[in-house]
Amino acid sequence: MFAYGSSNKSSPEAECAICLSMFTEGDKVKVLPFCLHGFHSGCVDKWLRTRSSCPLCRARIHGMGSTNQDRDREIP
Repeated sequence: MFAYGSSNKSSPEAECAICLSMFTEGDKVKVLPFCLHGFHSGCVDKWLRTRSSCPLCRARIHGMGSTNQDRDREIP
């Protein structure tokens, strides 16, 4: 999980594809490990409770319960 920062505003993926809201400074963003798509943490957590695929490209998500994939840091 990452904190969205002001240096990320030029990113082509500046919108959560689940809720369709733009990422804003300080939003918690989770990037899926295989496809690297990013979503608001709360949005993707809710999605992954019932599905095991990326909401955008449908790539299978393996090891959803792994805690070593969830690291808090700010995207540079």
